[in-house]
Amino acid sequence: MSTEATERLVIYGSSDDLIEVDGKLPGCDEYAADKAYLEVAGLRIGVEFCGTWLIAVQQIDEEVPVTAVIESLVVHENGYSMELSMLVPVGTYVSRVREEGSGA
Repeated sequence: MSTEATERLVIYGSSDDLIEVDGKLPGCDEYAADKAYLEVAGLRIGVEFCGTWLIAVQQIDEEVPVTAVIESLVVHENGYSMELSMLVPVGTYVSRVREEGSGA
């Protein structure tokens, strides 16, 4: 990532049915779900509750540039979720994407 201005984005699970997306970017919110896919800054982030919260990160497509810088992937203070922290360019939008063949 270049020297452009960035915002911190933090993603983690809460309870067994709430996905927290913390930050000052459009699309940051609480999502009432036990599974969701988010797209931000060239990354697709899968978040799923399966006894504890799983967070998986992949590049959206080889033609889509990744503009995020992952700072950390650690156990959240709640003890049952991973917490993904990253820096993304100011003006980036977080979007929830629908799974193919799913009503999610």
